[in-house]
Amino acid sequence: MGNFDWAALIALAALCLALYNTFSGRLLARKQEELADVKNALHKVQLRLESMRALEMQKADFGARFVKEGKSTKLVITNRGKVEARDVTITFLEGPYFVLNQEAEDKFPMTSMDSMSSVRLLAISSLSMSKVKEKFLIQWVDDTGRQSKTFDIPIN
Repeated sequence: MGNFDWAALIALAALCLALYNTFSGRLLARKQEELADVKNALHKVQLRLESMRALEMQKADFGARFVKEGKSTKLVITNRGKVEARDVTITFLEGPYFVLNQEAEDKFPMTSMDSMSSVRLLAISSLSMSKVKEKFLIQWVDDTGRQSKTFDIPIN
């Protein structure tokens, strides 16, 4: 058997191990960078959500629907937001077709409307009416400034 150079074999094995460690170290560093990027993106999304939640806590928000109460029908407008709405007005974009005009004039404009409170406007419906929806605009002021919302509510 010939002279086998153990030193060269050990050096080659050490070189292979060093190359493997370098390669796997670089892969690990890339994965850590990707993880850091994902973590930063997630943090930005969380901050955006928190700022949106904080903004929602300062907003009034309105909903409207027709409801039957006994033999009468009423348009119920509700402040579903977290804060009081001030200087609340209603503007009928067409009509009003169903809401009695006197009802709207008597109750609006409102100086304020508390959170989760509502106002009921008496409405009429007739088989001879060709319109099936009431279109109106609610405007108000809350802690974030002047707001408005348009409604297109079908009568039941």
